[in-house]
Amino acid sequence: MANQSLGVGKGEWRVHRRTILSEGRLRRVGLHKELNYFKNVCKPYAFYPCGSHTNEIWYGKCPKYSWPTPKCRKACKYGYKKSYEQDKYYAKSAYILPKDEKAIRQEIRKNGPVQAVFDVYEDFRLYKKGIYKHTKGMKTGAHAVKIVGWGTEIISNATYHRETDYWLIANSWNVEWGEQGFFRMIRGENNCGIEAMVTAGIMAT
Repeated sequence: MANQSLGVGKGEWRVHRRTILSEGRLRRVGLHKELNYFKNVCKPYAFYPCGSHTNEIWYGKCPKYSWPTPKCRKACKYGYKKSYEQDKYYAKSAYILPKDEKAIRQEIRKNGPVQAVFDVYEDFRLYKKGIYKHTKGMKTGAHAVKIVGWGTEIISNATYHRETDYWLIANSWNVEWGEQGFFRMIRGENNCGIEAMVTAGIMAT
């Protein structure tokens, strides 16, 4: 039998009413269906998809080095209900969190998602699903992501019981990567430095 518990933050962060707020809702509705509500955003300019992830759609060749900077458009995508100015959010303070798993959870619970930087290794690029923990491959760079919550995966039967703590993290490699654009990483071990450089802020009112 497999089960999981999950926590997400609220507080100063403006959480959609249908965002996961309890383990019970997670079981009834499903993780990925809930997280799809985060897709409705302004997108004043778009970076079009390229390349592909393992066994996914091929979108064409990616630029060798980097994307050219798009022209700044002070308008949201067609059909978005807010204006460009109405959609802006400001922070009244920003700070670095201590390298402490409990402190990071407390920050998410109180003020919402946090930003993290971690080392990327070759095995991360092959990630498809499950709880990621670096085991092999060379370091290929660093990457910034958003930690939106945490949980514990429980696998248990008559002869076996295992509990694995994880972070729930939003990536930026499109919804076809990983678990519909998200991934889970082992929590409490500073895997790939995920807990060493975490920043957060307080939204201005």
